[in-house]
Amino acid sequence: MQHSRLDRITSGVLQLAPAAWLSFFFLFVARAWIEVGHLPSYSNPDPKNLGMDVHHRLLWLSLYLLPWLILGYGLTSLAKKLSTWKITGALALLSVMLLIAFGPQFLFFPAIWITPLISLVVLALTLTKGAASKRAKWIYSISLLALNIWLYTDPFLLMEWFYD
Repeated sequence: MQHSRLDRITSGVLQLAPAAWLSFFFLFVARAWIEVGHLPSYSNPDPKNLGMDVHHRLLWLSLYLLPWLILGYGLTSLAKKLSTWKITGALALLSVMLLIAFGPQFLFFPAIWITPLISLVVLALTLTKGAASKRAKWIYSISLLALNIWLYTDPFLLMEWFYD
């Protein structure tokens, strides 16, 4: 079965989702650094009080969606018969419904601790059995590796500052 153009575009976006989130986060940190004149640290300044509400809220929303996007790409890369945009759209919709139903506290835990677990399982499955091309697997692998290293090491404590 031939993938539609929308499926190929969705798949390409999902391959870069972890790296895109990290880039979006670093952009927020750079804007905060320019605004206050130094690298932000815990409560100095509070990220919610920087006047960058849209950027801050989009980062939080995308952090909630990230595990579902990773899972969506993993599921759709395992079999060519699955429609990438339909599966990922359904998982994203589920994430938003859970966010609305239970509030941000419910999704904070999955976003932070389950993302690395899901990503490692998905990565193992896609590298061994996935239908995706070798290039796609490498892009996705490097993207996931960068995200997981940053989430676990947080060398400048910027994630701690962001969660403040």
